[in-house]
Amino acid sequence: FSSFLALLLLHELRQRMAERGWTFEWDRLKEDLDNLEDIWVENDATPFWIRSTARGDVGKALQAVGVALGPTVRFAGEDNPEH
Repeated sequence: FSSFLALLLLHELRQRMAERGWTFEWDRLKEDLDNLEDIWVENDATPFWIRSTARGDVGKALQAVGVALGPTVRFAGEDNPEH
């Protein structure tokens, strides 16, 4: 079931991106998604999150499925349940 669901989601992503005239290479997109991360930084009394740069087709893929990437810097207390 999991394999079928993964194939279905991949097909849906390809379709949504194609509707916008975008294409992507799956292996490269997976690598770019793996490199997208949030980093917790504590600077004296001002802790905050820094999001790495979205590379390759990550931004397009997220946009195609309706996910907002959010700001590059978020201060503690702004939408982060971990801290």
